[in-house]
Amino acid sequence: MHCPGCGGDCSLPEDDAIRRCFTCRTEWFRHGMSGDEAADLAAIRERVPFDRGYTVTFRPVVVDVSGEGRGKHSRLLDAAFVYLERAP
Repeated sequence: MHCPGCGGDCSLPEDDAIRRCFTCRTEWFRHGMSGDEAADLAAIRERVPFDRGYTVTFRPVVVDVSGEGRGKHSRLLDAAFVYLERAP
């Protein structure tokens, strides 16, 4: 995947730890979707520090996923990525 701040490459996270782009220092985390969108949004808001803005990308498209046989395909990821505004 690519950093939303600078476009740098980074690996697709499998957990919900806060990550920081090595290049531009944008902070972000993954949130696994539960199927209850209101509960997911509330859980995301609880993790964002009160003095920081944020942007959420719900169910992003992952491209070039290896599939059975030859070739690659795209798929929706059942997660959200939350990008935090830079700290004041």
